Amino acid sequence: MSRNRLSTIVMPNHIHAIIIINNQISSNNGQTRGSVPTYSNISLSNLIQRIKTLSTKKYINAVKNNAWPSFNKKIWQRSFNDHIIRNNKSLQKIREYIINHPATWAEDEENKSGITRQFSGR
Repeated sequence: MSRNRLSTIVMPNHIHAIIIINNQISSNNGQTRGSVPTYSNISLSNLIQRIKTLSTKKYINAVKNNAWPSFNKKIWQRSFNDHIIRNNKSLQKIREYIINHPATWAEDEENKSGITRQFSGR
């Protein structure tokens, strides 16, 4: 896997994603190694809020125009969980978790509907 490749997976009831919101990548000892292009100075909370707003609007449009199932009041939970990735070792471990997480979905306690389909999202 490429060192610069980020991982994302959309699960039936949540998403896992690695998002870079600053312009520094750290080496294993925590020292900066280089920069990643950014387009604006945006907080993680603001980015997540934008993603939730845009995806909710698009879903509502699909409910109206494509007969998607409607939803009761909210699609998204109020908050989100985050973790700061401080080095490449941690980044690799989190990437592996994201890539392998779909294989465990059938046994996940949050899988209330019993969905067993495998997902891919690398």
